[in-house]
Amino acid sequence: MIYLIIWILFGIGCAIAASNKNRSAAGWFFLGILLGPFGLIFILLLSPLTASASKALTPLPPDALRQVLPTSEISLGEENKKCPACAEIIKLEALKCRFCGEALDPQTVARQVEERRAALADDLEKRTAGKVKCPCCGQWDVYRATIEDGGQGHWCPNCKISLEKLAAHNLKQFFPN
Repeated sequence: MIYLIIWILFGIGCAIAASNKNRSAAGWFFLGILLGPFGLIFILLLSPLTASASKALTPLPPDALRQVLPTSEISLGEENKKCPACAEIIKLEALKCRFCGEALDPQTVARQVEERRAALADDLEKRTAGKVKCPCCGQWDVYRATIEDGGQGHWCPNCKISLEKLAAHNLKQFFPN
């Protein structure tokens, strides 16, 4: 039992040393448990990661986009738009169409991205406040009410339908018995 505690302490020591050297504390914790004193000696001998080396590990957007767009904590994911020149679908943050090569206005792209980030931030704020969005009309005025079957459920006053009934109908559409 005492050996187990000692090996866990080596893991904790490795995690502390790793975090002080800008390395993964969780990974080094497990390596410390696995390797014991050898893991602690190894992490103590390693040099710390510099800020530029740790930035090199994370993917960066293209240079032109980095100059125009402000940083934000909200990820746009796979948001798309139509190219104004060829009408092909391209990424929202694209500054150049990959199909026709048309260069897009950086200020327009920045405005579109910022509008989408603001909309996503608003949606996130409403979801964390416990609000529910109707999948049909997209309104946020869905509330809990007594539904047709007598139970409690989410009801959209715009669509005049319970979301549970809508979900069951959509599932039957894809998985008919």
